[in-house]
Amino acid sequence: MNFDLVTLFQSDDFQIEKVKSEILDTNVKSAEYGLMLSEQEAEMIVRADIDALSEQERINFGESMVPKMIEKFMQSSYIAPSEYAETIAELIDIFYEVKEESYDILTDDEIIDVMYSFFEHKSGGSLEVLRNRDMEELCRSIRNKANRINYI
Repeated sequence: MNFDLVTLFQSDDFQIEKVKSEILDTNVKSAEYGLMLSEQEAEMIVRADIDALSEQERINFGESMVPKMIEKFMQSSYIAPSEYAETIAELIDIFYEVKEESYDILTDDEIIDVMYSFFEHKSGGSLEVLRNRDMEELCRSIRNKANRINYI
């Protein structure tokens, strides 16, 4: 049995094309909200995902969370069609920051749900407020609780 590490992982190009295709598939549903992503925008979003993973020094095993993120946030009353791709790219960056800063305590789905709830109801659609206030408060609270448990 060959356990060559390289064969355990699909090629980067294959993964990029797979995620890009999944992103473009979200257009069927997002069209209902007046939102569409072009192939170039889907490629930019995939690159944003790769860059955010790299910046946080993370490796993604399994399915990408990007299509889930898009499916959740396409419902937002704050996302304008002209800023759709850039907003998703920024949300991906925030997602990985939260994942890292919250000690991976929350699942991907939980983070996406909390981000969406804050974005819609607390942050008023502001990515800056979402990142620098709301998600930071959440992460700080999680870290404080985790540290208290470790001291007990």
